[in-house]
Amino acid sequence: MRSYKELMIRAGAPTTIAVGWTVFTVAVVSLLAYASFTLKLGELTSGTAGVLMLMYVTGVAIIAVLLTQAQHNLNRFWEGLPNTSTGYTPVGVAETILVIIGLISWADSLEALFSEWDRTL
Repeated sequence: MRSYKELMIRAGAPTTIAVGWTVFTVAVVSLLAYASFTLKLGELTSGTAGVLMLMYVTGVAIIAVLLTQAQHNLNRFWEGLPNTSTGYTPVGVAETILVIIGLISWADSLEALFSEWDRTL
């Protein structure tokens, strides 16, 4: 992130990238991952599974916000460059397949959370 910020400043593009915020969010997600790991070492009850799911969703949301901020800054950088054109690019087959795999993974996680069958194996 620091490199992106320096690149944008050198090009004269406005930036909202905050390196301290990036380090803080990565630290929070790392702490959530560690806490969820230690929580999984004990007995897995419905309450524990709910807390784990909340921790995972929180971590994903934090990273999504960080990536969205970075993407907006990169878009602003590319739009500010002379003699460049950025246009609409349709979503390809590979991106669609990755989204489907991600949705199946999330659906499987939710099913495991709410299904008695998965917890008794």
